[in-house]
Amino acid sequence: MRRMFLVAATLALPLIVAFHLTSGIAAGTRTNTVPARLVGTWGKTVTLATWHKSGVYGIPGGHWTMTIQSNTLTKLTLLAPPAPAFPAFNGMHVSTSGTSLVFGRTNNGDCPAKGSYTWKVSGSTLVLEVVKDGCNFRRVLLTAGSWKRK
Repeated sequence: MRRMFLVAATLALPLIVAFHLTSGIAAGTRTNTVPARLVGTWGKTVTLATWHKSGVYGIPGGHWTMTIQSNTLTKLTLLAPPAPAFPAFNGMHVSTSGTSLVFGRTNNGDCPAKGSYTWKVSGSTLVLEVVKDGCNFRRVLLTAGSWKRK
């Protein structure tokens, strides 16, 4: 019986460590709980001119929707114009600490590294400001104008 427990514990330990690392628990100040004011569905329009002015081509102008969830490891979903989900951002992981947000890599690898931002909600408006993000596409989408709560 003790041997079965040791085998089970040996197999479970890497999974527990992986959960803590991906959920932000082992990261110290990062949490897996999103502040209530940030949770919800947000929308905004990014024009084709805005994309081009920022050196981003091949992305359509139009309305984008972002849904931020509070459960476990937070996920961000952006819907591209006119409606289908844009695969780069479906389920992109987000960790929070106070007014800091760290977005993980995008699912399709277009943004292979993390991006750091600060956030501020005032009424029904969300403003994101870049701290550090080498991914121009994500930076423009998140920071070009404000988001409105839906």
